Amino acid sequence: MRARAIGRLVPAFLAAAAVGQAAAQDAEGKLHFTNAQSESREIARRLLQEESGESIRGPDVSIAEVDLNVDGYNEIFAYGHSSFFCGSAGCSPRIYQWFEAGWFNILKDETGATIGGPDAFTIARERRSGYSDILYGDIRFGWNDGDYVQVSAPPSGGIDTGGFMQNCTGSPQIYQSFVDAGVEPDMEGVCGCLADQVKSANLQQHEVDLFGKDLAALTTDEDIQRYGETYEDFLAATEEFKAACLADAGIGGDGEDE
Repeated sequence: MRARAIGRLVPAFLAAAAVGQAAAQDAEGKLHFTNAQSESREIARRLLQEESGESIRGPDVSIAEVDLNVDGYNEIFAYGHSSFFCGSAGCSPRIYQWFEAGWFNILKDETGATIGGPDAFTIARERRSGYSDILYGDIRFGWNDGDYVQVSAPPSGGIDTGGFMQNCTGSPQIYQSFVDAGVEPDMEGVCGCLADQVKSANLQQHEVDLFGKDLAALTTDEDIQRYGETYEDFLAATEEFKAACLADAGIGGDGEDE
């Protein structure tokens, strides 16, 4: 079974990839691919070449980098323009994610629905199990047991807090709040409380994701720009959520230990 890489096991350039690069998707989630030279393009080229057994040049590889599960690390969408991947109908893409054992393709397209060109990929707002749904034209792919598979409809049940909980339970600021108060850390308890708070507040999915990234200190300038001018007001509201949940855990407020 593939184990997701965490912390120091993730290549350092992935953590920095979201900083200072051109946006890989627009406000509507549409992906923009590039064949410009980069470390990610070279990784994709090598993986595509290993799979195909063909010699693939760097300029013949187009990529887009997107953080699909809001863990602060980008996945790589890749097209290799070669006879192995391409035919009269177009080219077959790959989506690479880093695991402890290396890079793996997580797109399981058994019907060839994504054969074509890169201009049809869109990252949907809906999530399931912490991962964004992916649209290829009108065809939807969703996360299922370690791969993206074709699904018939958006996920039911409203806001998905899988990615939020992952970021929250690894939050240095919440952990430090416990340490400063001399209280045994209950990360699951506080984060479960926060998940309930964001659902009750009727936040949108992208706001829940942004809150989780802020807790884990993974917010980028692009995140802030995409949210807009009311970002500081949004942060102020989340501070109220944190204060209430930490108070329930015995930190701050009327429940603070003496």
